[in-house]
Amino acid sequence: MDDNPCKIDQLKEVIFKYNQMEVELKTQIPDIVEVSIFQQQEQERKKIMQRQLENIEQIKENPNIEKFKISKNLLKKNFLMQLTNQKCKLRNA
Repeated sequence: MDDNPCKIDQLKEVIFKYNQMEVELKTQIPDIVEVSIFQQQEQERKKIMQRQLENIEQIKENPNIEKFKISKNLLKKNFLMQLTNQKCKLRNA
């Protein structure tokens, strides 16, 4: 059953790291962020990130290290795009 114990251990480590990230994200992202005179509602952004984390949960049910790498990159890309868009909106306001 354990054809590749090394890959299984790696996968367990990746799952553990994602679980830690999920807990941190849920506790560290505030609902409201004050930026100068503007106030940004972060609840929608939290919902988006939670949906992305749910996608990771689905991948965990069918483990494949390559899928984790893809999801991790997508999470980073989406989050960075959201931050960039928000900065542009603030500059234009």
